[in-house]
Amino acid sequence: MHFPVPQFIEREARVIGPLTFKQSLFIGIPFGICFLLYLSLAKENFTLFLLISILLLGGGFSLAFLKVKEVPLPTFLMNAFKFYLFQPKNFFWQKKESPIAVFRISFQKETKKEEGKIGPTFFSKNKISRLKSEKSIF
Repeated sequence: MHFPVPQFIEREARVIGPLTFKQSLFIGIPFGICFLLYLSLAKENFTLFLLISILLLGGGFSLAFLKVKEVPLPTFLMNAFKFYLFQPKNFFWQKKESPIAVFRISFQKETKKEEGKIGPTFFSKNKISRLKSEKSIF
């Protein structure tokens, strides 16, 4: 059985050894800045030069080689920047806060039952005796 082979596989060209053009820029620009800082700042304050160059080269190497969930760091940062500043945020569902329903059930003790009240309709004894005395059709 034959399987389809992908035809258009995009791969960045390697320009300087194993580095692509972007990677060489991400590493080359901090090296150039560090060289200029060395010429101007290293003779007067070497610790400041060392601190700045470590930060610059660390940032350059992380931009060149670091990946976040298989996405290169510059792409990840650009997507985050676009999302937080430019793209509108659409929220489809938000849980609305509803007040908490509180039910209070209280049982009251029955006071002394009145005589003559029977059942839920509370007929008096007089009404029952009157109904008994009336002749029913049946």
